[in-house]
Amino acid sequence: MKSKLFDFGKIVEGVYYPGTFLIGISKKFFDGMKYSDFTQEEMATFVHEYIHFLQDISTVAGGMNYNHKAKLLQLHFSMFQKNAVVNLPVDLENCGVDNAYAQTELLSFYEGDALEKKIHHINKVTCEKEELMTEILQSESSTYPGDDIYQICIYYNDSDMPTVFGSHYVKESMAYLIERYLFGAEERKKEFPYNACEMVCEYLYPELLSTPEIIVAICELSLMHYHSGFEFFMLVSHLAKEGIHLKNLEEFYDYFDATAKAFLENHKVLLDEIDDNVNVMYPKGFPYMLVPNEYVKAYFEAGYSMRQHNHFFISALFKEKMPVEKIISWVDTFPLPMFLDDIKHELYGAIDNLSMMPVPLAILQFFMTPSKGCPLLKYCRYSRIDVAEEAICTAKPWEQCNKDVLCPMAIYLTGFDIEKKEFTVNAKI
Repeated sequence: MKSKLFDFGKIVEGVYYPGTFLIGISKKFFDGMKYSDFTQEEMATFVHEYIHFLQDISTVAGGMNYNHKAKLLQLHFSMFQKNAVVNLPVDLENCGVDNAYAQTELLSFYEGDALEKKIHHINKVTCEKEELMTEILQSESSTYPGDDIYQICIYYNDSDMPTVFGSHYVKESMAYLIERYLFGAEERKKEFPYNACEMVCEYLYPELLSTPEIIVAICELSLMHYHSGFEFFMLVSHLAKEGIHLKNLEEFYDYFDATAKAFLENHKVLLDEIDDNVNVMYPKGFPYMLVPNEYVKAYFEAGYSMRQHNHFFISALFKEKMPVEKIISWVDTFPLPMFLDDIKHELYGAIDNLSMMPVPLAILQFFMTPSKGCPLLKYCRYSRIDVAEEAICTAKPWEQCNKDVLCPMAIYLTGFDIEKKEFTVNAKI
């Protein structure tokens, strides 16, 4: 979920593509299917990925990521329009646009690592000054106030090389704890990324391990801060230092109510920016864009509204007698994202023009890693888009602009008036 905006590999169980509102799941779908048709394992997998969808549309971490990606896509098209040749990938560090490189590095820094492995033990969890990130911001960003940047490092298995604890670990740990304790998913032990938050708690304040619902609530509150991994560490450290024993969610909500309200103000600022950024992602003047434009705005508005009504609405699942019914009610409240059936290789649930929703971030991924070809090739096949052609799409996808029927990428390239420019790709990147 961290570095792959839109990567179609084999889906082992489930996957959520951040900012695309697409869930991939290894399940056969059929018309008229109900949630009662899901096995317990399938429902647990769906819930895990749906939690990621909710994190995307209802948290500061999700909104910040979406806003940055939209601005980055706009930057690419703006540069391509000005130049006679489209050189891929763009060297953000030397592109001449203030903050472009620094903000991209900073967002990756906030996400942290995406380690996937079982470990034997944790040696220590520390808060350390990040010299390189501080140096990048000081030299590249004209708006940087000059404060030191800190990262949370988890040292494990007696290694001197830590893994960096950021928003990715917080999101995955939160989703896992919900599917594990409320939907009967298989237990995992000492496994990154799913047990990362538990491992931090075990090192800093072991008492929290007896209340997984409070760990989930700490995750949820942390994701309302721009530096989620750092915030999780600080919240747990505060509870440990002060010897605060919160017995249940109500006590947690009361104790951190003021903090949640303060973080919600940051969320409101992001929401004000998202409206314009959605217009960048889905220009209303382009074919098929009006419906996804309206849906994505509805996603973020619904997420913020739910957060206003209940600052901790996701962790409050632990208070429900029938959490599955609450999930289904959320699906009615939040427009249901699309499903990718990885068994029949079909897109399920795409109504009207919603199949265009993942396209802008997939194009951004192509701009940043062009030697891998268009990330939409398999997606177009799943969507039954007849113009998908492997020889072109894997080598020179811009040539799709020459066809009578335009593929999703060609719609953007022609819409931004760069379809007739010369394209060059640095194959080493």
